[in-house]
Amino acid sequence: MWIKQLSLTHFRNHEDTKSNFEENINCLVGKNGSGKTNLLDGIYYLCIGRGAFSYTDTQHLQHGKTFFSLKGTFEKEGRKNTVQCIVEKGKAKVIKLNNKPYPKISEHVGNFPCVLLAPNDTDLIRESSELRRNFFDTIISQIHKNYIGLLIKQKQILRQRNQLLKDADQQEKFLKKDVLEIYDEQLLPVFKEIHRFRTEFMTDFMPIFSEIYAALADEEMKINYRSHLEGNEKEGVIKEQEEEIENDNQETDETEPTKSKRTKKETPSFESIFKGNMLKDLILQRTEKGTHRDDYKFLLRKKTLKHYGSQGQQKSFVIALKLATFSIIYNQTQIKPILLLDDIFDKLDESRIENLLKLLSKSNFGQVFVTDARPERTRKLLDSFGRPIAFFEVKDGSVLNDE
Repeated sequence: MWIKQLSLTHFRNHEDTKSNFEENINCLVGKNGSGKTNLLDGIYYLCIGRGAFSYTDTQHLQHGKTFFSLKGTFEKEGRKNTVQCIVEKGKAKVIKLNNKPYPKISEHVGNFPCVLLAPNDTDLIRESSELRRNFFDTIISQIHKNYIGLLIKQKQILRQRNQLLKDADQQEKFLKKDVLEIYDEQLLPVFKEIHRFRTEFMTDFMPIFSEIYAALADEEMKINYRSHLEGNEKEGVIKEQEEEIENDNQETDETEPTKSKRTKKETPSFESIFKGNMLKDLILQRTEKGTHRDDYKFLLRKKTLKHYGSQGQQKSFVIALKLATFSIIYNQTQIKPILLLDDIFDKLDESRIENLLKLLSKSNFGQVFVTDARPERTRKLLDSFGRPIAFFEVKDGSVLNDE
């Protein structure tokens, strides 16, 4: 699958940009601020149905404009498909496939898979668990059509449950328990299904990630999926969480985590703990337990990558994360995602760049977009790729074929 034509209207700094691209490697060069990243964001938006860098659609609007429009022509499985997205202030977003609007935007996710690697991806390591959940949820949603429906359902029920928790005054709190139990009966099966999807995904994802990271750097990296559901059903996981927190807070560099001296005992099921947490939820006025609080821990030699990883190690980690994302989507859907690589050479030493280029030169990748502010460096690095490369100059929101 690949995008052949792209049109951006009033999107970021692109007033009216039209460009044709090649099926193999497309290299976008130009000064910082010229619009390279915004162009990749436009492709990502057409594929996923939302922007990669902004939480609200209106942030993509060009200054002083009331709407933006994106249009892309994709070649997929021998057929031409046109995707159009229109966002106008005060109106609902519209996404069309071959001129036919989707009844629900969520139905578009997964039809045109896409993977973006950007400089701010290291935020996945440093920032909140919500960012990590959203990242992995986006991958799973591109593979399994019914997964995004579970996420929407979870969000709706949680919104209603949390509103009930906030609205209840002191006299009403205990009267609200019966109503809360109705929400809980709906919520628990959704939690369990989301947890199942995430657990099965990580089982498939980790071998791919480990292999790719080993090709980039000779270091031990690990991703641990942490969930309230898992922690109360699998022996020893809670203890491991406590040990890691203790290890993170220590200033000295230890080779092994501190061992808990607690006596092992049988732990209750998540369902019983969730229901037993109702009083605390009523006091805090929010739902404390569930898959909406899951996290993914990134570890470097059993230590948190956030605290112990160098800039190069963190950058290598997210590169492996994104290339593994490409591989697992391709393995499970037989569709090669479009790979968008924004400023990937920054903060990488020569050996890591060399290993990365070896990975990218393999023919199993489909259409690839690469951006760089230093065209001479890019041409030199990509010269030995062995795959057709088209260069484009991006300048002041316009795209010119450089060759």
